[in-house]
Amino acid sequence: MPGQRIRYYDLLRVLCTAFIIYYHMMVELVIEDIYPSEDIFPLFSTPNISFATLGVAVFFMLSGAGLTLSNSKEFNLREFYLKRFLTVLVPVYITNIFFYIFKYAFYGENWLKVLMNWQTVYTLLGLDEYMRQNGAQLITSGIGEWFLGVLVIIYILYPVFRYLVNRFPYLFFAVATSIYVAYIFNYTEAMPPVYMTLPAKAYEFIVGMYLAKFYIKFPKKMMLISIPVCTFFAANKWPLGLNNSLMITACAFFFVVSVSYLEPYLNKCKCKVLSFLSGISYYVFLTHHVVIYSFTPIMKPYISNKFGVLLLFAIELAVTFASAMIIKALNGLIVKGVGKLKQGKKKELPAI
Repeated sequence: MPGQRIRYYDLLRVLCTAFIIYYHMMVELVIEDIYPSEDIFPLFSTPNISFATLGVAVFFMLSGAGLTLSNSKEFNLREFYLKRFLTVLVPVYITNIFFYIFKYAFYGENWLKVLMNWQTVYTLLGLDEYMRQNGAQLITSGIGEWFLGVLVIIYILYPVFRYLVNRFPYLFFAVATSIYVAYIFNYTEAMPPVYMTLPAKAYEFIVGMYLAKFYIKFPKKMMLISIPVCTFFAANKWPLGLNNSLMITACAFFFVVSVSYLEPYLNKCKCKVLSFLSGISYYVFLTHHVVIYSFTPIMKPYISNKFGVLLLFAIELAVTFASAMIIKALNGLIVKGVGKLKQGKKKELPAI
């Protein structure tokens, strides 16, 4: 389905962004002692899965699917990496600049001094928070979290994945699945959790590649499996005793399948708002964490009831979306400038 917009992908991005924002808002209420964890955690998780981990897993599947569709025919390695740099890392740089200005203006923290060392290379590569969570002693802003580092590494590996999917589709899937299962059942480290590690997320990315290549439209009979499975994971209050990463990946797959059946209805209404929200979802992801962790402590003295919490959430959402649109606009100007620069260089080439 190259060139055709898949609207249920947009819906999934928006839903998953909402899951992650909601999770971080609720967790910050616990961190700031506004509400106890026993009152908050049941609102976004069950003993087997949480909305946030589900949302992240679906995001990785969508990333694999999106790249597979956009690179289904021609593939230029140089253009691929340039585009990933401009659309993934440049927004991170812009977000960090705003974050540093905010910290200096309100807290007097001079991040320029902190950044003046060789470790800044990890920040420039988007790997700082991922490396820190894996034991490296790094000072990070936390923007992008571990998610960004894993995504960057997977994008670096994507050309290899693409070749293997196209050249050896069945063998590669069998090998990738075997490696994934062996890895998650033999993972023994307490931190980070297995579902936050590169091998687990890379497998979900590869699953997304296969979904885009072979299963954009799912047989309607699968609805009889996917919807009950998702309902069971959302409603079940008893621990299943299964590997957590395996449940997250399985639930994410069935969630994608379930939402896919809405495609005909989404195509009829065209959903411009949905397309817009999907288009800024990555920028929202970059900004929401900073906004939530900055505003909640400031607003804490004014939160005395549930109405105060709702007001806090409304303010944080407004600031997050406004920041995301500003960062997207600035990033768009940079991308456009690079495009004009490339066109100018082409015109300067002598005619043959």
